Amino acid sequence: MPLDNPFAGRDLASLSDDELEQGARYRRLTNVMAAFTDRGFVTDEALTDLVDRYRYPLAGTSRIVFLAEPGERVLKVAISAAGAVENQHELVGVPGIPIAPTTRATFTGVRDAIWMDWVDEIDPIRDIAECDCDRYDWIRKVDMMQVGRTQAGEVVAFDAGRAGAAHELHQQWRSPNRQ
Repeated sequence: MPLDNPFAGRDLASLSDDELEQGARYRRLTNVMAAFTDRGFVTDEALTDLVDRYRYPLAGTSRIVFLAEPGERVLKVAISAAGAVENQHELVGVPGIPIAPTTRATFTGVRDAIWMDWVDEIDPIRDIAECDCDRYDWIRKVDMMQVGRTQAGEVVAFDAGRAGAAHELHQQWRSPNRQ
């Protein structure tokens, strides 16, 4: 069953700001879900419930991330087998790479999801002095160098699904010189 557009056929001028925001979330999610053929990871009903419950879904290549409790934690929902593997990497850890604290999340209709503690993002390129990349040499092993500081000030990865050896394999696969 496809996601229902709650505002189909209504004049945009008649919609409130909240309704327009909900419509924008609906469009983002339908675009994400249309891009994936493996629909067995999240039911349409579960996805609709998550959108209603948590704001601002962000679409990644293999997961949808909800900024469920800004400043506290995010919800990462796998939408493919690759997303489930990335969630598992973040749960069990990657040798030599500190990861924001993560726990398993359970929702009806969702095959694989995790909660991750919120971190304040650091841009290692722009914030080189704050980042201290020589001290944190592991940052280069994190896909897109997605790192931040916990509330306690610790520098950690917040997207470590393809970190360490998995990141190196991904980089080799993307290399134009691969054989």
